[in-house]
Amino acid sequence: MTRKKIIYKFFPIILIIIIIFSITSCKSVNKRPSGQKDNIGSKQSEQKKQPPKSLSSLENSTKKMIEDLENIKKNKQNKNEKDREKKQSEESQSNEKNDEQNTKGEKQTKENTSNKTASKETQINWEVFDKNIQEMHKKWNEYEVQAKEDGADSQLINAFKSQLNLLTEKIMGKNEYEVLVEANNLYKYFPQFLNLYKHNAPPETLEIKYYARQILIDAEKNSWENTNILLDGIKKSWATAKSRMEKPDKTLNKMIDFAIEDFIKVTNEKKLELAKLKGQILMDNIDKIK
Repeated sequence: MTRKKIIYKFFPIILIIIIIFSITSCKSVNKRPSGQKDNIGSKQSEQKKQPPKSLSSLENSTKKMIEDLENIKKNKQNKNEKDREKKQSEESQSNEKNDEQNTKGEKQTKENTSNKTASKETQINWEVFDKNIQEMHKKWNEYEVQAKEDGADSQLINAFKSQLNLLTEKIMGKNEYEVLVEANNLYKYFPQFLNLYKHNAPPETLEIKYYARQILIDAEKNSWENTNILLDGIKKSWATAKSRMEKPDKTLNKMIDFAIEDFIKVTNEKKLELAKLKGQILMDNIDKIK
C-alpha cells in the first residue's frame, strides 16, 4: 500500500483526534478553578472596612438610652413592690407603740436617705437625655456623608433621619414610654448600616434584640396584636445570622435556639412576666456572640 493511500485511509481518525484534543484544550483554558467564585466573594467581604467611629457611637448611645430607660422602669416596679410591702407591714404593726424616740428618729433618717436614693434611681434625668440626643445629632451629621459614600441608599438615610428627629421630639416632650418606643425604633436601622462594613457578630443579631424588645414594650401595654409578625422577624433574623457565622459557637447557638423557642411559647401564651424573663435570657445570649 502506497504512503498516499495510507494517509487517506487514516485521515478521518487523525481528524477526530485533532478535534477532540482542541475541544479539551479549550475547556481547560476556559474552566474556572473550583471555588474561585467563593474566593472572589470572600475577598470582597475582606475588603470591607471597619465601621466608622461615628456610627459605632450612635449605636452605643441608642443602646445605652434604651438600657437606662429599662433600668428606671425596673427600679420603679421594684420600688412600688417595696412600698406595697412596707404599707402592709405598717398596717399590721399599727397598734404597736414605740417608746424609744431616738431609735425612731434614727430609723426615720435612714428611711429618708433611702428614699432619696430610690428617687434618683426611678427618675429620668431629662437634662442628660437632652445632652445625649444633641450629641447623637452631631454624630449623625458626621456619619451621614460617610454613609452615602459607603453605599447606604437614600431611603435608609432618610428613614434614619426622620426617626432620629421623632426620638428627639419625644425626649423634649419628656414622655418616658414614648422615648423608649422611638429609641427602639431607631435601633432597628443600625443592622442595615453595619452590613456595609466588617463585623464579627452578624448585624442581624441586633434585629433580634429590636424585635424582642418591641414585643416586651407592647406586652407591658397588654398589646399583643403584632406578636406573630415580630416573632417571625426573630426567627428569620436568627436564621440569617447563623448562616453568616464563619466560626459558629455550636453550644451557644443551640442555647439561643432553645431561648427563642421558650420566648415564642410564653409570648404566644401572653404570659408577661415569663416573657420578660425569657426575653432577657435570649438577649443576654445574643450579647455573647463574638
